[in-house]
Amino acid sequence: MHFADIGQVMPADRDGEWTYMTAGDEPAYHDDFGDAFDDPGEYALFTAGVEFYDHVVVVELAGVLDRETGEQAAAVIRSFWPGPDAALVLDLEGLVHLDRRGATVLLRVRRYARASATLLVLAGLHGEVAEQLERYGLIRHFEVVPDHASALELAGQER
Repeated sequence: MHFADIGQVMPADRDGEWTYMTAGDEPAYHDDFGDAFDDPGEYALFTAGVEFYDHVVVVELAGVLDRETGEQAAAVIRSFWPGPDAALVLDLEGLVHLDRRGATVLLRVRRYARASATLLVLAGLHGEVAEQLERYGLIRHFEVVPDHASALELAGQER
């Protein structure tokens, strides 16, 4: 297994601009008093990571999946789409918020998975995110398992 921290979307700056940070960037954030914060993770709206296994790619999404972060999430997922006869696991355990635009991103991923005959598994659904997918009537369209290990087992991948 290999893991890569892909990047994160940072909160709006004073001009209202959102910043997508890739893993190689070295940001410094300042509060109203001019003090720098060296740990941008505390303020990230969206982070993504990826794990590679023999026949499975796991994309871990954390934070907020909404209209502000949905395209970045889609780009990360597209960038690491598994090859033929492989599975894609979206580990959503770290998501804390999902709106209808974020749900639309998941539906687009599902549509592409079906078209490419890729097994798509959602893992770690909980709280508001699970409730939103249920409320939108979408959860039934996905293969859902409780956690990361169950997703790997379903995909036929030994840890």
